[in-house]
Amino acid sequence: MRRPGVDRILVLTGVCLVLIFLAFSYLAFNALSSKELGRAIAIETKRESLAIDDPFRAVVEARPVSDPIAMFAFTPGRLEFAAKTFYTDRELEGYRERRSKEDLYRGIAPPLDLRWSQRKKGVQLEWSPNPQNAAIEADVRGNSLLKTGYRIYRWRMGEEPAVVATALLNQTSYLDQDIGPRGGLVFYSVVTVLEGRIGQRDTLIESESSDVLEVDLEETFELRLLGGTPEEAVVEVVVTFGNERLSSKFPVRKGDTIGRLAEIETQSGLRAVDFTTGLRVTEIAEIEHIREEVIRHPVFNPDGSRSFDETGFLFREETRKVPIQRLEVRCEDERGRPRSLSADRP
Repeated sequence: MRRPGVDRILVLTGVCLVLIFLAFSYLAFNALSSKELGRAIAIETKRESLAIDDPFRAVVEARPVSDPIAMFAFTPGRLEFAAKTFYTDRELEGYRERRSKEDLYRGIAPPLDLRWSQRKKGVQLEWSPNPQNAAIEADVRGNSLLKTGYRIYRWRMGEEPAVVATALLNQTSYLDQDIGPRGGLVFYSVVTVLEGRIGQRDTLIESESSDVLEVDLEETFELRLLGGTPEEAVVEVVVTFGNERLSSKFPVRKGDTIGRLAEIETQSGLRAVDFTTGLRVTEIAEIEHIREEVIRHPVFNPDGSRSFDETGFLFREETRKVPIQRLEVRCEDERGRPRSLSADRP
């Protein structure tokens, strides 16, 4: 007959053995299932020594680990600091010098007293240098990495300003010969420019704009309506280019602008000529028109001889009204001012 105390010991021992077996089974299962987990990435953060002006950056390295528990372990490494905490007097002086020069350059000023006159070959622009730029001129003199000068901007109504030319700082005038035959308002402005390299950077500094100059140009083209139909007409534009009078024919419809840049054969070869007039066609119409013609009849004497006086033979004039068809092209310039071209149809 067993004693009750012995039975309890046996039961507890069995339970313990079962628990130990389950624990080992769990660990074995985890070990097998983490075989791939064992290849996980251990993250180790380092500090790299960089240049003075660069911040520290974290470097991530990947390496396989055999123990999956190790991926949760972190052993801090020795920190290395290579950045400077203090600057030498020479470095500080160089920094102050660069800052003072940049402040000086940003104070660049536009030219003064911009004015114009119309010449036979184009528009003559003139201006006066700004004395505020004297310190900048003295600073960049002899510096091959920096140069100063001017930029000339031109535009018409409804257009964005565009650079049409550059000039050196010792230049105070510019002849714009590329305005074409078109008349109307043209706007100009000039800015002072400093460009080159400051330190290790490419630099372009523009001053504020000078006063905007408004130029009212006279047109230098001639127009002739050669014919056509109410749907499409043919207009000839004649311009003076150098010492030559050049012409080109343009078919136009309602809404078209008369003329454009065209290549034509001249005495000196093929040449691009601007025939732009700025005139927009608003209507093409064919109308009935009465043309008056004067007919001269010779005057005869009763004997059949020609009558004459001290001025010569005498004539009798007769005015006749002749109905004809006339083609009209109505257009307007950029200010809305009307203009019309007409040609009698045969």
